Amino acid sequence: LAQNQVTLEGAFQRVASALAEPPEKGDPAADLDLDLDPLKDQRERIQRELKAIEVQLGTHQEQGAASEATGREGEEMSAAQTPQVPVVLSLTERSNLEDRLFFLKRRLVALQEAPAGDHRVRINPETNRPVALVDADGAKPDWLRRWEQTGTAPRMQFELRTGETVAEALRFAGGFAPEAGLGTLALLRRDAAGLLSGQDVPLEAAAQLPMQRGDVLSALPRRERTGPVVQISGWVRVPGTFARAEGLRVGDLLRRDSQVLPDTYRARGEVVRTALDGTTRFLAFDVDRALAGEATHNLLLEDRDRVELFRLEALRQPRLVTVLGPVARPGTYRFHEGMRASDLIFRAGVPEKSADRLVAELARSREGKPSEVIRLDLAKLLSTEAASPIALLDETVNPRIQMDDQLSLFEKPDYRVHRTVRVTGQVARPGAYTLDAARPKLSDVIKRAGGLTLEAMPQAGIFLRRMSNQDASLQRAAEESGLAGKDPTAKGINEILERLNETKRQPLTGQLLKNPLLHGLLAGSLNRMVVDFGGALQGDALADVELQDGDEIIIPRATEAAYVVGETASPFATYKVRKGMKVGDLLKLAGGTTRNADTSNIRLLKADGRILDSWIEGKVVEPGDTVLVPQRFRRDTSWQENLQALTPLALILNAVK
Repeated sequence: LAQNQVTLEGAFQRVASALAEPPEKGDPAADLDLDLDPLKDQRERIQRELKAIEVQLGTHQEQGAASEATGREGEEMSAAQTPQVPVVLSLTERSNLEDRLFFLKRRLVALQEAPAGDHRVRINPETNRPVALVDADGAKPDWLRRWEQTGTAPRMQFELRTGETVAEALRFAGGFAPEAGLGTLALLRRDAAGLLSGQDVPLEAAAQLPMQRGDVLSALPRRERTGPVVQISGWVRVPGTFARAEGLRVGDLLRRDSQVLPDTYRARGEVVRTALDGTTRFLAFDVDRALAGEATHNLLLEDRDRVELFRLEALRQPRLVTVLGPVARPGTYRFHEGMRASDLIFRAGVPEKSADRLVAELARSREGKPSEVIRLDLAKLLSTEAASPIALLDETVNPRIQMDDQLSLFEKPDYRVHRTVRVTGQVARPGAYTLDAARPKLSDVIKRAGGLTLEAMPQAGIFLRRMSNQDASLQRAAEESGLAGKDPTAKGINEILERLNETKRQPLTGQLLKNPLLHGLLAGSLNRMVVDFGGALQGDALADVELQDGDEIIIPRATEAAYVVGETASPFATYKVRKGMKVGDLLKLAGGTTRNADTSNIRLLKADGRILDSWIEGKVVEPGDTVLVPQRFRRDTSWQENLQALTPLALILNAVK
């Protein structure tokens, strides 16, 4: 039905103010959205990665406390519907994430908008080129800036009646935008032969020229030119643009508008002079001498000059002090003359429950030499609901704080609000138990749980103690010293088989090759302690174990089965144990060993976690035991059965069913 459609483009009011649709991918306007702030996309990507890393670290901390808290109700419902496998970060993974988090935060700061007085050129890390900043005053609207940078003018189509003129189209478009140049309009027209022609349309002739179908009417923006003005920026009373009279000097400008503040740096000011061709020249002057009228410093100003003054504080080193330890707000604070230790402690907030409220230390810098440490009586420096030590002026008790001082509070050793262990499996009352003694024993907690059920198998009991429940410093120390993860049952049967398998060497480089994980066994993250449950429950003091916060005790259901894993004809076999059965008998039931089996290194993994390694084939097999048969040489192919390790993981699964 469209009979007389025309297009209006450029600086028309309705065209410029219309809400443009989001540009499609590949459109120059889409690229421009990034060009207006080239670092915006990078900042958003970094912020997303920061959030993801913080979630990983936070999730790990929440899982570490899962033995003490049941979590929110919504999370419990979700966990009940969808079983979730906890993600446990190793110490190396946590350290790498923390380092990455620190690096990203520093990079994000570098990509932020430069503060006033910072003249560093921002470099786009992706292109390694300076970032082109938009006009500082922000006077140009986005549509005009997009037009100037891409050459694509805003457009809108109108439907006109036959015979309606350029003047009526201008009225329909809301007239000219404020940024439009005064004068003529430009009209593009294509005739029937396809010939494109253009003409200028003066405003006085607009009412006499009718529009035709397919016409494009353009309104060009006015040309921005800087007149006799100068700019003042930096640490001044009123920054901005000011008129420049002929013969105006910098001292006159500063004095006329009272631009110099009490804390303005008066030994230096700067003038950046911009010529018509865009080149710049740098001039420096003494503010006081310019105000006094000295000719060498009272510079004669020209059009487009930019005068900048600075703050005295910009020449001073940051005056900071630090609070460390278990307080509500540890961190770095501004230093103020007259501040005392009690004032800094008050700003840092209330000490945590784990804090030692008796002793603190104040470390004082000695210009790169070992610090001077002052011991403080913290009990006298803490503010309470009833009073605050503002009148305590004794330098030995409440010393004055100096710049770069560091105040440290300390924790009580091994402080916990509650110490909890979890007992699951075949006991009368499975659940979490809070330790109520200084040295609680395994047998005491089993008694509190109501004792064992008739189906319990105490000789196969599993005692788990996780490194992740300890302090981060202890975890890091354990990993760096090589002590972390050395428990032979820490990663299940796969780790045992991997160590027992024959080591291979790369033929060209001589490098030792790590044996592959065969049989599709899953590696766990359990730190199992071998415990004689039977002896502990029968009153043997040497067998009884002292419990720690976070320990987990699993009493499995009694079983009559033993397991064979590794290089046998049936590598994942479960067999009923008969009285007097030995390892050799169990291997025969499994079809015997394969040609790849290392028969000299067969191991017997007992149900209680012990590993027997000598005269194995003659050892008696008991329910819950596992025979491990390692390989002698690397296979060309590996089995891909999606089976889990049978012991000790099978006993755990059996216990919690």
